[in-house]
Amino acid sequence: MEVTQKYIEFEGIKVPGGVHTPESMTWAWKEFEVRDDDVFNATYPKSGTTWLQEILSLIYSNGDPTTVKTEFSWDRVPWLEQHSGRRQVENRPSPRLITTHLPTYLFPQSFQKSKAKVSVNPTYSALKKYSHPLKFSKFFHVTTKNIMYFIGILCDRPTQSGTSL
Repeated sequence: MEVTQKYIEFEGIKVPGGVHTPESMTWAWKEFEVRDDDVFNATYPKSGTTWLQEILSLIYSNGDPTTVKTEFSWDRVPWLEQHSGRRQVENRPSPRLITTHLPTYLFPQSFQKSKAKVSVNPTYSALKKYSHPLKFSKFFHVTTKNIMYFIGILCDRPTQSGTSL
């Protein structure tokens, strides 16, 4: 049995080991070729990533739920930076649906030359990150002073995907 590191560090961020490798991160950042019609599900962790994978799958199947019911979300809308990403994304027909938690400074370099666009709602992300740990406060002794204090922490502290906002 192979033991993997819990996290690996790449260009200033920590990402889960096992599903990410330095090679997969480098490929996603420097080598991946973005197509003009690629659709990115670019989210912060705990900000509705899986929910958006489901919605995108339904939109691109014209509302037919068959694929959603029979294929895993990571097969329908694969993760760009994971070690399986290259195999899953590279030869897909257009339009490719792609998921990522990469911070903007590690987004594929070819993205800037493409017509692809990214839209983020940081308010939703902050509220989700604020409320999620509160559900587990009695188990993990999570305390949060107030939302503004919490947003300050999100903006200043590095997380799995760089700073949170």
